[in-house]
Amino acid sequence: MIDQAMQTMDDKAREKLVQDATALAMADVPVIMLHLQKNIWATRKGLVYEPRTDEDTRAMGVHPAAH
Repeated sequence: MIDQAMQTMDDKAREKLVQDATALAMADVPVIMLHLQKNIWATRKGLVYEPRTDEDTRAMGVHPAAH
C-alpha cells in the first residue's frame, strides 16, 4: 500500500492509501509507549515564554505578558 501511495499523484487517494496502511500496521503490531517527554519552562511574573517546536530555548521567545 505504501509503494502504491508513493506512486499516486491524487492527494486524497494517496492519503486514503496511507491511512489504510497505517490501520493495517496498527492492527498487526502492538504499540507500547516507552517514552513521553514533557518540557517545562518557567518565567517570572509579567513574562511569558513561547516554546519552540524544535525544543531549543532562546531568549527571543520571552515576551511581556499581556495585561
